[in-house]
Amino acid sequence: MDTATKKQRQKSSRAPLSGLEFLTQYFQFGYLLQLLPYKIVETESKTSFAIHTSVRQKICCAVTNLIALFAFTSYTRALLIDNVPVPVSNSSNLGVGNEVASSTVYVGIVKVTSWLNVLHKAVFLLSFWLNYAGCLGIFQEIRARIRPSSSSDCIKKKYRTFSIFLCILCMFMAVTSTFAGSRLGLQEWTAINFVLGSAQHTRAMFFMNLAPPSPASPTSTDYALCVIQIVIRLCSQLTAFWMELCVQTFLFTYAWVCVEYVKSFKGSSSSSAKQVLEGYADLKVITDRINSVGILIFAGCLLGMVYDAVHMTELLQSTQWFPKLRYLFFMISFLVSLLVASWATNFVERELLEWIADSRNAEQLTGIQLAILINELNKHRVGISAGLVTITYSFIGTVNLLK
Repeated sequence: MDTATKKQRQKSSRAPLSGLEFLTQYFQFGYLLQLLPYKIVETESKTSFAIHTSVRQKICCAVTNLIALFAFTSYTRALLIDNVPVPVSNSSNLGVGNEVASSTVYVGIVKVTSWLNVLHKAVFLLSFWLNYAGCLGIFQEIRARIRPSSSSDCIKKKYRTFSIFLCILCMFMAVTSTFAGSRLGLQEWTAINFVLGSAQHTRAMFFMNLAPPSPASPTSTDYALCVIQIVIRLCSQLTAFWMELCVQTFLFTYAWVCVEYVKSFKGSSSSSAKQVLEGYADLKVITDRINSVGILIFAGCLLGMVYDAVHMTELLQSTQWFPKLRYLFFMISFLVSLLVASWATNFVERELLEWIADSRNAEQLTGIQLAILINELNKHRVGISAGLVTITYSFIGTVNLLK
């Protein structure tokens, strides 16, 4: 690496990296809500990042995570062991020969999806506890390797504002989901119905066989069980929406990195082939870092595909507003995740191929360099991947066919 490039990187290491605001605010809010055991902060020198945590934070986070997993497991247990009825409103969309068979298939899909959902959430939460070095490595690699083309504080504030908006939106959805009557099976939301419904859900969770109280007079026990249910549901809903937000934050960061790399050589006559290849090598390193947690992102996208397909009819047929809002939120989130990941990968590949198509640029590459670069672009070397499959426009087409 020449001296000019080193100086440029040293200068860029002190520049504000706007795209990191997505991950920074995600960890900040997750730490504040006791959902994540640590947050990643910038050091005093503004040239590096470090893990910030405490014993109290780890204890509170562990309690929150365990409560959330208990809630997810209780729902799955109710489906598989207690034989709680599963709605079959969209059984007609499964293409099965008769209503009974289609209902059976639908119930089976819901039960399998529920187990996979619990497993995914458990692995997801565990990974944040065990893979803190991988998360920190993403920050460190972006700081060391990305030279932002636009590093003004104004742009950074815009990214921060948008990131905070996403965090607050997920918090709003989680709190609303906690108190929504539709999640408790209530036909009409009233204070008494909510207390009684919450109390009954708590009894079911803890295998309590208490007789249901009179609808007109909730007892002190009902109120206590209602409070317990609110705490359990709030922890589980915050965890669920925060996991959904994690997919977006990592993918938005990945897209920003791709855009900054393309800006480093597009429209610049001073960019040499050596600089383009070095930037491409840096991009591969950052992508590999992101893909170190990519299996969780990929699993989240796949579960989103199943969730989208299973609940499509509930979105259209439900008479209550909140189920529609909730399903619509997850569907849009799922589609945005796929499109952002696919667009960023396609953007890098398209711009690099256009750069290679210029004879003045191609002449700077050796035959081996040109062959390797084209081969990697065709195989989607840069992209969000779980090892076997990369999220591209072709992958989205496959998903649409499956749905």
